[in-house]
Amino acid sequence: MYTPFRNNIIDPNKYLYHYTTSNTALQYILANAELRFSPLNNTNDPKESKDWEFDYRLDSNNRDADFPPIADLFKDKLQQHCKVVCFTRDDPRKFKTGHSLIIHRGYCRPRMWAQYAENHTGICLVFDKQKLNDSILSQLNFLGDIYQGSIKYKDFVGQSDAFSLDCSKILKLGAEEFLNYHTRKYLKPLIFEKQVDWKSELEYRWALISASITYEYFSIEEAICGVVLGEDFSEDSISDVLQFTKLYRIPVVQLEWRNGYPAPTTLEGFTMESKTFA
Repeated sequence: MYTPFRNNIIDPNKYLYHYTTSNTALQYILANAELRFSPLNNTNDPKESKDWEFDYRLDSNNRDADFPPIADLFKDKLQQHCKVVCFTRDDPRKFKTGHSLIIHRGYCRPRMWAQYAENHTGICLVFDKQKLNDSILSQLNFLGDIYQGSIKYKDFVGQSDAFSLDCSKILKLGAEEFLNYHTRKYLKPLIFEKQVDWKSELEYRWALISASITYEYFSIEEAICGVVLGEDFSEDSISDVLQFTKLYRIPVVQLEWRNGYPAPTTLEGFTMESKTFA
């Protein structure tokens, strides 16, 4: 079986990783073979979850013009109608030598295990990036516009022209067309930039802008290629994990920490209980 856990991985763009709790992984993601896009304002980044503030760029020709409440329309369109699904990745800066250390792999981030995977009791799911992209586009492209890319980390966010609305363009294009124009022009600073404090997450995301403000789900059955258990994952739930990894025909390891150094180990001594999958 080909495994993403072998030591001679040389392509940092091959895999993506998603940390989650054991309950979410077992009861929803693995049970339904689905991940979901969530509204942008549901993330844990205040740049995305708090209401955006816009100013207006005026000139002498439009100071007295009557402008529509375009800032409110922007917040509605992007912070509610824009949905994202987020991952971390292998550190591309550490792969230039052709040999990568395990500490630079996306599933070996102790702070992310602590924050997103219940303090090492949760799960990290491994995906083939290209297959994940194919699944998202084939299943959700009809809903709206889909964008993808790595997050860029900056000392200053929220202070660019992305948050300054050009009044002459608003008058020329009208509210709806200006929304589309401004979104396309400033998509990166709006959706794909974060404050530098987040940089250790090496986030890669897809963004879907659609008419709906609800979650959007897509199948991961073709894209999932591995499961990593936290060191303190409950032994009582390991048989459940093994049922899923057998079903999807993917490898599973448990990540131990030896003097702070990550060490993926096979699950010896555990057997699967007899269960039926719908």
